[in-house]
Amino acid sequence: MTIMQSWKEGLGLLQPKNLRLLLLVTMKNTGDAYKLLLPYWVFMLIGKFLLYWILPYPLDPTVVPFMSGGSFSWMFGRFYDFIFLYIVCLACRPSLGRKTIRYFVDRMPDIIRVLIAQLFLGIIFLSCITLPIFLISRIVPSLSEIILKSAYFLTGNMLSPSLWIMINIFFLADANKIWQSVRNTMWFFVYNYPLILLTSIWCFGLLWLQYQLEAGIGSLVNYNSFILLLVSWIGYFIFWPFVVSLFANVYIKRAYEYADIYSA
Repeated sequence: MTIMQSWKEGLGLLQPKNLRLLLLVTMKNTGDAYKLLLPYWVFMLIGKFLLYWILPYPLDPTVVPFMSGGSFSWMFGRFYDFIFLYIVCLACRPSLGRKTIRYFVDRMPDIIRVLIAQLFLGIIFLSCITLPIFLISRIVPSLSEIILKSAYFLTGNMLSPSLWIMINIFFLADANKIWQSVRNTMWFFVYNYPLILLTSIWCFGLLWLQYQLEAGIGSLVNYNSFILLLVSWIGYFIFWPFVVSLFANVYIKRAYEYADIYSA
């Protein structure tokens, strides 16, 4: 299959009939994920509160890392959030076995593989996209703003770290090989670029809504860190399972039906 054929077929998922089916399946999967994730979310929320008391700046969004003296705590707090995203991805991905606590515990060591894979993907992104954009903007300063804004629209949403992570976790859980998951993640974005671009813009609109709700509530409570933490994690529980379920269904449709592209 050529890339253009894949793009055309991928966009077919957004046709009204197919999109309706995709959203219905996503909503069902999201409901299942809520029931599955609730006890883990409560457990991690309690852990987050404990971190808030133990570490100086695990949450506060007003603190600038590496300038506050709390850079380690800030990074650890972000890693803690990443662990929850990893658990959400495991809950939403297809699996033949029951997703009991043993299922999640057995797969937690694989988070190291995900981090290594993300390092490779970050280097690829930096060398193939970020660096050329920077060089072009330096060579032609007058086009700098246009180039940067256009590049962000075309690649910023689609190639954001969270999207890399989600798709890579799905491939890594299926293949369990770091380099193969990195290669397949890149191929997946290449062969499904328009579909992922349009879907991600819509999904990040939902996450933007989450951010606006958090900011609005924060202003009402005078940015009380304790309340902000609770509101933030309620937002994680409401929005993340839907976004991850949607991309899990896109992954199933595009990766499983065209497995020959990713099996080499």
